[in-house]
Amino acid sequence: MIKSFELARQYFPNAQLMINDYSVINTTFNVQRYLGIVNLLVARNLVDGVGIQGHAFSTRGVPATTLATNLSVLATAGKPLYITELDIDGVNSAMTPQLDDAIQLAEYQRIFPTLWEHPAVKGITLWGYRLGHWRTAQGAYLVNSDNTERSALVWLKNYVRTTVLSTKANQNAALTLSPNPATNGRFVLQGMEKAQTIRVLDLNGRLVKEVKGTNQTTTEVALHVSPGLYVVQVIDGYGVTSRKLLVE
Repeated sequence: MIKSFELARQYFPNAQLMINDYSVINTTFNVQRYLGIVNLLVARNLVDGVGIQGHAFSTRGVPATTLATNLSVLATAGKPLYITELDIDGVNSAMTPQLDDAIQLAEYQRIFPTLWEHPAVKGITLWGYRLGHWRTAQGAYLVNSDNTERSALVWLKNYVRTTVLSTKANQNAALTLSPNPATNGRFVLQGMEKAQTIRVLDLNGRLVKEVKGTNQTTTEVALHVSPGLYVVQVIDGYGVTSRKLLVE
């Protein structure tokens, strides 16, 4: 796996590389194993995002709190998370099975907000949107054959339209960075009491500096980079906090 990402980075240096797998956040064992793989790639600067497939066979019967906790575990790798293949079944298996909009709607209302509102999740891709695309027998589609929208899609469109996501959720509000712009790549971070890792990325998402937490309130960082705009990420007890840094 590492070799495949090395080749992708070598031959497509401007591409955003994402790892993607299924049945990841439904169990503690699976998420820890996946995190181990992700961290191997992150340490080599070979991955830019983490994909988590959200198929119904991975989420059905799993408490929303379990999904949220495991998303937070993956977020410790410091990369954005994407729910890449979300589908939710919509049949009443006790009745033949029979298409059941109410069952699909209830499951969307149970799962989707947990994924959408998690601060590390940057996007969700719906899977099997139309009839015949995917898991048709399980009623996972959102639009009927006559193009009418099922109840779950009606609710989903309104929910996304009206839900305001906080950009400061799980962020360390006390974290400051100065001077900014930084001359010669030197700057100081304050509010670092709980910091575990400091990462500096260029605008292509490539890691240019990593510093492990020092358990000190203030940490000085020296970069040896070209002038330009960079992103400083601090991973601590709050989650992942990002600050923009201009290097002169």
